[in-house]
Amino acid sequence: MPNATNFKAIVSEWRIVLQALEAHKANLDSKVDSIEDENKQNEIYDDLELLERLIPDFQSQFDTNFK
Repeated sequence: MPNATNFKAIVSEWRIVLQALEAHKANLDSKVDSIEDENKQNEIYDDLELLERLIPDFQSQFDTNFK
């Protein structure tokens, strides 16, 4: 996460980004098992793994800087 002095968005906009990441993760998670293409399914699992690491890290840095 960039230094808080470099943010171009207001705090409420960063909350929306976090919410969007959570919603995207939930959407991927809800449909990954129904995808028949194994390569596509593996791509989605990779994205889910990335989001599982990214979201808590981003949330922690956000909380540290803005709460």
